[in-house]
Amino acid sequence: TMGSSEWFEQALKSCGLPADTKPVLRDLRRIGNAAFPGGCTVDLFGAHAQGLATARSDVDVRISRTGVEAKTVLETLHRQLRERAVDELIVVETRYAARVPLLVLDHCSGLQVDLSAGDAPEPCDSLINEILSTDKTGQCRRLVLFVKWWAKLQGVNDSKNGYLSSMCWSTLAI
Repeated sequence: TMGSSEWFEQALKSCGLPADTKPVLRDLRRIGNAAFPGGCTVDLFGAHAQGLATARSDVDVRISRTGVEAKTVLETLHRQLRERAVDELIVVETRYAARVPLLVLDHCSGLQVDLSAGDAPEPCDSLINEILSTDKTGQCRRLVLFVKWWAKLQGVNDSKNGYLSSMCWSTLAI
């Protein structure tokens, strides 16, 4: 029989390696700069930025333009994607009424992108980054990955349907 540490290692391996986010960021920067000729900022955050992403993780990206309201940034980008018929990114869903408004996009690489707008990072995201930066052994990161794997396996990692989000599961584990 498998010991608990062997079972834990097997569970972590089954999560798979995260995908490369560079093409997503490159395409969003290109489209963002076309939508906002003065330029915009495109930043990766969440699981991919924290080293907590798995093969099934979506990509959390924040876009901002100084002096432009977050919802307006998203609406402008949405319009840009529609009008230019961009093949790399397809709008799957708009969530303008959500606590954090966002566009859900499919990238041609197969990755799903949750694009939010605004200048400031989410407080929980900053807290997770801070705690993980002090994790010299990697044990905290491994625990978070395990908890996220378990939550997905149980079908309880889905904030749209009333369950905790991946960020909430990460915070709970820490």
